[in-house]
Amino acid sequence: GTKYEHMMLKHATHLALVRLSEPADAAAQADPSALLAAMGESGVHELTEARFGDMPALTALAALVLGAHARPGPVLWVTEAALVREHGRPSARGLLGLGLDPGRLLTVAAPRPRDALWCVEEGLRSGAVAAVVAALTEASFTATRRLALASEAQGVPAILLMPHRREGATAAEARWRVASAPSAPNPYDPKAPGAVRWQARLERSRRAPWATGRQFELEVDDATRSLGVVDRLAARPARPDAWGAGEPLRHTG
Repeated sequence: GTKYEHMMLKHATHLALVRLSEPADAAAQADPSALLAAMGESGVHELTEARFGDMPALTALAALVLGAHARPGPVLWVTEAALVREHGRPSARGLLGLGLDPGRLLTVAAPRPRDALWCVEEGLRSGAVAAVVAALTEASFTATRRLALASEAQGVPAILLMPHRREGATAAEARWRVASAPSAPNPYDPKAPGAVRWQARLERSRRAPWATGRQFELEVDDATRSLGVVDRLAARPARPDAWGAGEPLRHTG
């Protein structure tokens, strides 16, 4: 009944209320759908190779996200010449299979890193495109900050595809480190490849810092061009999550 005891009771109640919010955060950590969808809607995001040779995986994931979430209109696709020589250009048939019409692409091959960054920034500031994708060899914090400001000013998202040596600070909203993974089992032929899978680790995130370090195995449904998270906890029931308009983020496995 003393004033001191009353203050302690209020303090203990406050701590209890704080603890009640933890399960909600934990549930959100297991759901990357909103973070992945944001790549096609707003802000600057980085997809980085886990190892050399994963650039096609980054390209495919960017195309899938844009096909599901970018607003209608042209997509500016900028590639440094050095990366064209190493990895080639996006396949029109592959993009179409991932839900991104190759007819929407405005492609630019930039001879130098600074030329590529200039193209990306001008594309964002123009407001004439629905999204920008850029395969870059490097981008300083200052450069990504300029891109973030341009993206925010016009509401145009940018996805930066970066090599495996990418490290350090960035002004991007998130950095995902992506690797190709063995395909899912084929239900009709055990010797044939199944659905495409990737491993994606959220390395940095301004929107969800509590999810940093989480790794997800993603799977593509070829029939619906939707993305699912392979659920390794068989005892946990599947929980439907929004992935695009009418396209649920599925938990499989």
